[in-house]
Amino acid sequence: MAIIWVQEISRYLSRGRQTDEPRFIAHQSMSTVFTGDYIYQSGLTGGQPEESDARFCLVPNMDAALCSVTEVQGKHGLVKVTQLLKDTPVVGLYFSAHWCPPCRGFTPTLIEFYKTMQANNQGLEVIYVSLDRNRASFDEYYGTMPWYTIPYEDDARESLAEKYGVRGIPYLVIIDQHGNIVDKEGRGTVETASGTQLPEKWKTV
Repeated sequence: MAIIWVQEISRYLSRGRQTDEPRFIAHQSMSTVFTGDYIYQSGLTGGQPEESDARFCLVPNMDAALCSVTEVQGKHGLVKVTQLLKDTPVVGLYFSAHWCPPCRGFTPTLIEFYKTMQANNQGLEVIYVSLDRNRASFDEYYGTMPWYTIPYEDDARESLAEKYGVRGIPYLVIIDQHGNIVDKEGRGTVETASGTQLPEKWKTV
């Protein structure tokens, strides 16, 4: 297994614990130990949180699902979440960071999928939840993305990472208009879906 040391991730993935000590991060692929697919916290070997993980229980509404975030940043300014959800059955919360090589590898795939969905009038929006270590990195990385983001100065970024039990990035969780989680393994879904229609597991009644 290829091993890397990453100090910066401790700020966001240590459940609020502040430390200057480097954390043990494992770099591992689903198919081979030589190609990095995820960055894991504290040597965690599981790719995604378990179904029984209490942090992934259904939330009662979108306000709770977004930790009371009411506006997100778009390419042309702030947009109210209520407006964003008007014609969108599902929203992806994309936890990622510029310093993370697997994230930079997956982001182009997600961008292509998103653009294909948009071109086919399929209801999907994405909100980037940054785990970048500084504003300059955030600006550079978000500049490559076509969707929305939680403003960098908004502490809700860390609250969301804790709420959804983020233990490794890139991580994409899909929620419906009511804030219910419909797919905790959005990355895998994106990598296998065509994008010409809403994936079956994302369809809500």
